[in-house]
Amino acid sequence: MRLPAFRTGLLWGAVLRLALLPFPGFGGDVTAFEHWALALARGGARAIYLDPAVRPPVDYVPGYLYVLWGIGKLHDALFGAASVAGGLVFRIAIKTPGAAGDLVLAWVVYRIGCRLRGENGGRAAAAIVLFAPPFWLVSAYWGQIDALAAIPFALALWCALEDRAVSAWILLAAALLIKPQALLFAPVLALWQWRRLGPRALLAWGAGGAAAFVLAYFVALPFAPASGPLQVVGWLAGRYASALEKIPFATVSAFNLYSIAWPPFHSDATPVLGVPVRYWGLLLTALAVGFALRQLRDNERSLVLVTTAALTAPYVLATRMHERYLVPALVAGTLAALVERSVGWIVAGFGTIFTLDVVAILAGLQSGAHHPQVLAVVHLLSAGNVVLFALLLARVRQAST
Repeated sequence: MRLPAFRTGLLWGAVLRLALLPFPGFGGDVTAFEHWALALARGGARAIYLDPAVRPPVDYVPGYLYVLWGIGKLHDALFGAASVAGGLVFRIAIKTPGAAGDLVLAWVVYRIGCRLRGENGGRAAAAIVLFAPPFWLVSAYWGQIDALAAIPFALALWCALEDRAVSAWILLAAALLIKPQALLFAPVLALWQWRRLGPRALLAWGAGGAAAFVLAYFVALPFAPASGPLQVVGWLAGRYASALEKIPFATVSAFNLYSIAWPPFHSDATPVLGVPVRYWGLLLTALAVGFALRQLRDNERSLVLVTTAALTAPYVLATRMHERYLVPALVAGTLAALVERSVGWIVAGFGTIFTLDVVAILAGLQSGAHHPQVLAVVHLLSAGNVVLFALLLARVRQAST
């Protein structure tokens, strides 16, 4: 394996991110992470969800909170327990995990790319993660941590490609304990293992499910109000539901099916043909994922294509979507473009619209989304994402024949 070129790219990717870390990023998220880090360092894990003084209230599942806990402890060790949030050093510390996550993610997709298309494929996939705006804008500039959830997802996909069945489930669980956006890889993984292993897949599902349950239990235990396994995992499930209930909108900031007609933050209780649009979103997502699953074949090309479609479906068709929920699909799509070149321009289209979405949010244009000119652009770009998704499904279908 020829690593020098990859290492050079990794170095320049790190330099790019170091240059972006001092920028303010998205103030709401960076400030929230700072306050949560200090609250964890001073009040402990269990209080973080219960203490009404924690502002804003924590709406993340526990996985990433361990990182914030460590940052908070380090901050207090350096500046004292009476110090407050804010300042350049604290901001850089808060933004560093996401930026570093990009570099690890680049290595993972490099290795998968090498498996799928040799050295050149690996370097191309890594270059996209290192230098394409959707990744460094979200991590090093914005201050978000979607790359950290994408790492175990990508590792789970790698394990699936290598038929490490139980490991794939454990890594997928790890991804979901940080952020839930890779959830719809689960049915793809289950069907893939059935096609590869036949009835032996039942053993993999059982062992993987048990291991995922144990992992979820121990990750959530310090934060949960009870200690029984079922109580802890039930409490964890409630955290996911609670986070969704806080954003009852057709779209929060994703350019998707619903922002063709409505502005951001339009209620997803709005009836269409007598049914709240939220349920239409669930139905359309289920149909699209079901269609993609029907195209899954027993080959690596099919796995990455169907995974890309399954992870893109909720972003385009479900309600309550933030823009960053597309990140795992972009990771899968980067790999899909290696095995099916005609998908490359579709993924590039998603990435371009995603970048415009993120730039608009960072520039504060979301607050002016009801302005007719801004809204017209949102409608147009949203329609573009829907068309791109239809084309993606068509390519997945053609590739299966």
